[in-house]
Amino acid sequence: MKVFVTGFKGFLGNAFSKLLLQHSYEVVGYDLPEDIRDREKVSASVNGCDCVFHFAAVADLNYARLHPYETLDINIMGTASVAEACSKHNVPLNFISTGCVYGNNGVSVSDEESPKHPTEIYAYSKLAAEQIVEAYHVNDGLNYNILRPSTFYGPNMRKELAIYIFLECAKNNKPLLIHGSGKQTRTFTYIDDVVDALLKCVDKPLNQTFNVAGTEETSILDLAHNCCRVVGFAPPIRHIEDRHGQIFHEAVSIEKAQKLLGWTPKWNLDKGLEATYQWICQQK
Repeated sequence: MKVFVTGFKGFLGNAFSKLLLQHSYEVVGYDLPEDIRDREKVSASVNGCDCVFHFAAVADLNYARLHPYETLDINIMGTASVAEACSKHNVPLNFISTGCVYGNNGVSVSDEESPKHPTEIYAYSKLAAEQIVEAYHVNDGLNYNILRPSTFYGPNMRKELAIYIFLECAKNNKPLLIHGSGKQTRTFTYIDDVVDALLKCVDKPLNQTFNVAGTEETSILDLAHNCCRVVGFAPPIRHIEDRHGQIFHEAVSIEKAQKLLGWTPKWNLDKGLEATYQWICQQK
């Protein structure tokens, strides 16, 4: 089975591609400097594949904020390019969205039908891209899955992400800086759990949207303390100005993924932080 993967050099795309290879799938990778908006090239690449996983996107929140037009162009029109190619060649599309689409919606635990109130340009672009995928399904019969991962982490994660920063600062006995009160929560999800959920979608286009998340809702302040505990140092924790577009509460239901995909996360936060810290210590 041949699987086309956009953004296969990124954190999540790379981890998923490795898992596909371990399960004897053939992987066709597409990444920078290849432009996902190049409709002819994308179409030619999709032709002959059995399914598509679309990861390629502007994902850095700070970059997206500073470059809104580029973010919208790549994340929305790039997805349209992939959806068009999948529709043309009758290839199922698995689109990787984000749990950030729920934003600050006032719901205690968000399921896939909960209100969407994005707080920043990145999440808006992903929500618009979801609607494009659904439009190709309605208009042309495109088969798809939409996956909304919550905040994920693990070996090979980007250095700009909070868990990496906290572990690295604790390792070097430097202060951990927290935006705002630190009471904002996340459902941190270990990378192996995320790619395991995606693997279950390879031959199962259900025309559905799925949350992919861990089961522990953790405050950023507690995360900082946990990172210090894992490292074995207790540097000071300092609060700085809150981040623009802050999501104050992230908790999602994974009941649908459990029921229809047969997926349940296996990693808890403590185990995941320890594995991530071991990886950081191995870096030169």
